[in-house]
Amino acid sequence: MTRQPHDPQDLPIPQPPLPRVGEGEQPEALGATEPEALGAIEPEAGQPAAGGRGAVQGAPAGAPVFCGRWKLKPFELPRPVLLRPAGPLTLHDFLARPDPAVLDELNALDAEGLQALALARLVGAPPDMRLSLFGEPGHTIRDVVRHVQDGTPLGVRVIEAERKLVGLLLTEALRPPD
Repeated sequence: MTRQPHDPQDLPIPQPPLPRVGEGEQPEALGATEPEALGAIEPEAGQPAAGGRGAVQGAPAGAPVFCGRWKLKPFELPRPVLLRPAGPLTLHDFLARPDPAVLDELNALDAEGLQALALARLVGAPPDMRLSLFGEPGHTIRDVVRHVQDGTPLGVRVIEAERKLVGLLLTEALRPPD
């Protein structure tokens, strides 16, 4: 039997109930000290990280950018943390004006909203970039996008990992300084 092409938006996305992020979660509780430690997607050895854009205005070239206690990679800044009708809210924009309501909006997203956010966060990465997913090497960004679009079990894991990462970034940015 051949697989018929379909519109990914017509597919249901099987997902278990998702815990709300930002309510008592701390990076250390999840065994992470930096956001990339939670990431499901890691470039394989010898592969450049995606992007390279996202320097903060007014910051010296090459100056590290922090989200709370976490040092960010430059490609993380232009990635969306929320999709809104007026356009995506990037991490850079959120860090410029942190708002606790953004975390509430993230927690209110349904499965389709989380899928759209995960896909938007993957945009801009080179489609042929080789990477590991959950410790399994040999994938490309193109593979990841297909899994997320199709709602495969691997795609659902990527969606959940992106939701957790965004929630932790928002929570960390909203945390009062030490």
